[in-house]
Amino acid sequence: VQEIEELLAQLTFKWSKSLNKKTGVFCWRCSDRGLYEHLKEHCYTEKYRQQLFSTGRAQKLGAHCKKIPDYCRSWGKSDLVSLLGTAIDGDGHRSNSKDGEHFRAYYATTSHDLADGIQEIAIKCGFWAKKSPVIRMKSDHHAGGIVVGISFTRNSTLISTRYKET
Repeated sequence: VQEIEELLAQLTFKWSKSLNKKTGVFCWRCSDRGLYEHLKEHCYTEKYRQQLFSTGRAQKLGAHCKKIPDYCRSWGKSDLVSLLGTAIDGDGHRSNSKDGEHFRAYYATTSHDLADGIQEIAIKCGFWAKKSPVIRMKSDHHAGGIVVGISFTRNSTLISTRYKET
């Protein structure tokens, strides 16, 4: 908790913290208008922004309208690897092979534009990446979605410190 609060304190966004008394879990919320405007401008597709501006509100548009911000495409490899690893930590899964040399990561999304961006970043980082439709689902959360499968070896630039040898 302290480490999270120290990191949040370095940002210019306004944060609030609450505690769920039933679960004992802390939740941090950002209520900063500047962050909202930034995300609206850079992290949603043009279709979403056009509807938002024409109606003043989004109508059933959301996760499936997300994308990787255009400015991220010019980042260096180490920043792209960090972005990719963070995305997988949030909406993905990793698995190791039996030989301990090959690894796979999966990223699931309902946004075709976001899947394209994740695949592009993975390829720019030198990984193999393939998009596939979501076939099996535990819930309807990713219904009609895409999974980006990413393969890499121990000799590749690591997506996460999770694979560093101890």
